[in-house]
Amino acid sequence: MGQVTQSLMPPVTWGGMGNPAGRPERVGNIALLDPDPILNAPRFSMAGTGVPWSPDDSGITSFSLLDPACADADFLDGVVSGIYTEIENFLSNNAVAIGGGLAGAIAAGAGPGIATLAPWLLALLAILALSLNWLRNQGGTMGQALNNLRDDLLGSNDPMQRAAGILVWRAIAAEAFKSQQSPHDYNAISYAIMDGHNYDDISCTVNVRSVEVFFDAADPNLIAFVDRLLQFESDQEFQSGKSVVGYVSLRFCQPSQALIAPEAFPRTVAVECSGLADEAGSTEFVDFAVALAQDPNIKGVLHWGQQNDSTQRQIEFRFGDTPTSPVGALHDWRAVLSRLTDNGRLDGFSSDFTRRAGLEVVQPLIGEFGVTSPPLGGNPDCTLAWDCRNNPTGTVASLEIVSPSVSIVSVPALPSQGTHIFAANQLGTWIALLRLSLDANGETRHASQALQIAGV
Repeated sequence: MGQVTQSLMPPVTWGGMGNPAGRPERVGNIALLDPDPILNAPRFSMAGTGVPWSPDDSGITSFSLLDPACADADFLDGVVSGIYTEIENFLSNNAVAIGGGLAGAIAAGAGPGIATLAPWLLALLAILALSLNWLRNQGGTMGQALNNLRDDLLGSNDPMQRAAGILVWRAIAAEAFKSQQSPHDYNAISYAIMDGHNYDDISCTVNVRSVEVFFDAADPNLIAFVDRLLQFESDQEFQSGKSVVGYVSLRFCQPSQALIAPEAFPRTVAVECSGLADEAGSTEFVDFAVALAQDPNIKGVLHWGQQNDSTQRQIEFRFGDTPTSPVGALHDWRAVLSRLTDNGRLDGFSSDFTRRAGLEVVQPLIGEFGVTSPPLGGNPDCTLAWDCRNNPTGTVASLEIVSPSVSIVSVPALPSQGTHIFAANQLGTWIALLRLSLDANGETRHASQALQIAGV
């Protein structure tokens, strides 16, 4: 982290290290001496409040564009007004150099050239004026405001007007997210840098769809994945008038030592796809990214903590431990889970997600199985006893008793612990076979143990 900059705010009355940047701004002073009943710890005046800490060169806290936006949608007034002025200036004198958001949208290749679209841009000025009036009088969330604007700009069936609308829409989106792409270089206490959450956010990330997909950086499927995402977004803008308000970002990671970490490669690339759920097109975009990642030909690995509706088969396809090939990273992970949970008897680590995704013990184990009273002398009765309670709920036990003449008696649906008496009334070797079966998401795995018993 380097040397921590000192804060320009008054120091707090606790802790050492002088007055490190980020501590007064992100934690503050103790506000409640008695432990909070939920936290079982004191509360601090600035903890869990305010926007992320990010100072400018003067050391004064500065906010990103989206910080005020997420507290109130009014910030879009300035963004839309700026694009309105850019269009108006161009139309009044097309010798004026195109700059700002329009230049970025043109560089991204939003349809025909801007000169060709001039007549339709003129018509869109009226739409932008109405949108500004709505923003100033109706309010609402950022996502709702952008959704209304997108509907107006991309809703035309005229291909040229829609192309002009897409140009303006992309310019507005570029301006709205521009500050999020700028580099940040500053020193502060660690939690002030790492806690990037905006606690004043009432309209942006409170309603977000997000997924992160991991690839080996050398995997050509990485490029194919990103290309298909961009094509999907272009298609929905031009064909259905929908659009994601969000981003696709690529982050390079070193490998993790965790057995089923998504960072499973010498150099991993995490592709994050996020969008405001209030915007028609954002949910469709993220859902497409999930479905594309789950395609076995793409074989992306989804982040465990974001949108992840993977099935058990999809997880095993990526991490191993299938019924026909019980090996791999997931097999090793389940073995550790087995040791921690009495082979699944304890379910403190379980949830609906882990059960659906197969992050559970799936292989039953025979515990104790033996003969407690063998047939002796003229008494053919043989007592079997077993204890297989250390298995997941749903494990089913059964017995098969095979006589020396190879007749078979089956005893189904037995409890996980119990006894069974049968008459070993033929000379020769009897076989008692205890079977366990466990079905998890349509995959059934078995365990068995056989005993040989001399009949009388």
